Amino acid sequence: MTGNAIAKATCRHRRQPIPVVYEQVRIDTAFRADLIVEAKVIVEFKSVESLLPVHKEQLLTYLRLADKRLGLLINLHAPLIEDRLTRIVNGLEDEDHSKSFHSIGHRLSYSRNRNE
Repeated sequence: MTGNAIAKATCRHRRQPIPVVYEQVRIDTAFRADLIVEAKVIVEFKSVESLLPVHKEQLLTYLRLADKRLGLLINLHAPLIEDRLTRIVNGLEDEDHSKSFHSIGHRLSYSRNRNE
C-alpha cells in the first residue's frame, strides 16, 4: 500500500470541535483538536523550541475530555525526529503518561541487550 493509499484509507478530521458536558451544561466547542485519526488518536502540533509540561498536560486534558486513550504531540520545530514525537496515554497507572519515541527506543534496545 502506498503512502497516498494509506492516507486516503485513514479517516481523519482536522480542527475537530470537541463538545464538553459539565453539570448539565453543554459547551459545543470546548476545544478543537488539531487532528483526530480513526476516531481514536488526537494529534496536536506545536512549533516551539522545546516542549513544556503544559503542552503535555494540554493534550492529556483533551484526551480526558474527548474520552480517548492515545495522543501524539508533534513538535515541528525540533531538529531531530526523535525529539519531535511524544506519545501521551490517558489512564496509565503511573504519573509518567508521556513517552518520547527516543526514550522508548532506548529502553527497547536496553532490554534486548539484557536478554542476550
